[in-house]
Amino acid sequence: MEIAEDNQDIINNKDNKVLQEFEKNVLQKKKTPILFKILITIASLFICYFIFLMFYFPIKQVKEFNNTYADSTLYSEEEKIILLDDNYSSLKIKEAFLQTRLSMAKSDSICFSIDLVDSLLMLEVKGVVIHEAKITKIEISRFFSRVDNEALIKFLSESFIIGNKNATIEKEPYILKKAPKDTIEAATQIFTPDTLAQEIICMTMLFNKNLLLEINQSEEKPEHKNISYNIKTKVQSFKYIINRVFDYKSPTYIPKISIELPKRDIKSIYRAIPYHSQMALHL
Repeated sequence: MEIAEDNQDIINNKDNKVLQEFEKNVLQKKKTPILFKILITIASLFICYFIFLMFYFPIKQVKEFNNTYADSTLYSEEEKIILLDDNYSSLKIKEAFLQTRLSMAKSDSICFSIDLVDSLLMLEVKGVVIHEAKITKIEISRFFSRVDNEALIKFLSESFIIGNKNATIEKEPYILKKAPKDTIEAATQIFTPDTLAQEIICMTMLFNKNLLLEINQSEEKPEHKNISYNIKTKVQSFKYIINRVFDYKSPTYIPKISIELPKRDIKSIYRAIPYHSQMALHL
């Protein structure tokens, strides 16, 4: 009888262990969907918040732009009404562009002017145009069409200063060569540039007044040859937004102007302008 009771206890213990393991597995299966749902919810909220920022901050930036550059003492009430006319405001924008070029002429360094109306980019020294390039394609952020004409004129009435710039080419290229022992060895070290090299030339400039200028080559450019540069620029923009979000700060919308030039002109311009060059802009 005692042996039978012991066997029965063993069977009961095994049954209890099986039940406990079964209940444990059921609880784990229940927890997994709950955790998954929580993660999905958090990710969805973050994506919605990110999309909200993308639409909200350009609108907010327009209001801040108008408040920053609108000068109540600059124009009378009648002039402000006249400035609502795009034809008249375009003349004032042209005047601001010319005045900016005149102020840049006082500098001894190389400056450049971009006339998007006549599709020209000009390198200038002391007001003299030393190089002129024809712009083949222009893309302007809709931000500029939404701001007040009065504020836009003020915005364009002073030169822009380059704060940061990146390019797919070196600004100051150099070649490391071993000093030859004699004239015979020197003759064998003559450098011959590779004319078959298919380099993709792109350049971006960030200016002091929250303006981004992107210059791309007008020639055909296979995307796969420019992946690293595109990824670098996209990652920088995304990193800036993410950092501002986690710091509980409002990301600043930066309007962008994209133009296309022949690659030879881009190379000449990029290597000619100083690191903190001035720019005049005509929209």
